[in-house]
Amino acid sequence: MFKETISVSGTIKGNCDAELVLKAVSDFYTKSFDSVVLISGDGDFGCLVEFLQLNNALEQVWAPDKNKCSVLLKNKTVNVAFLNRQYPKFSK
Repeated sequence: MFKETISVSGTIKGNCDAELVLKAVSDFYTKSFDSVVLISGDGDFGCLVEFLQLNNALEQVWAPDKNKCSVLLKNKTVNVAFLNRQYPKFSK
């Protein structure tokens, strides 16, 4: 999903969390998917995790880094897997 970006004090911002949540919910109701693997450590997706769980459509949540994963995701009743913990298995 792409969104127009803006520059704020020299930093490029393109916050698309709300658009991604809306798109996922819309796609769920139009039956565009059966299940979801969410790859994010952003707590803004906590409401999406809850929605997908309630509708039995959440397969797994992967976060890039355990140390940077939001407590808002860690506190959900879902097992969050961390990509940085998998690195040693694939780095050879």
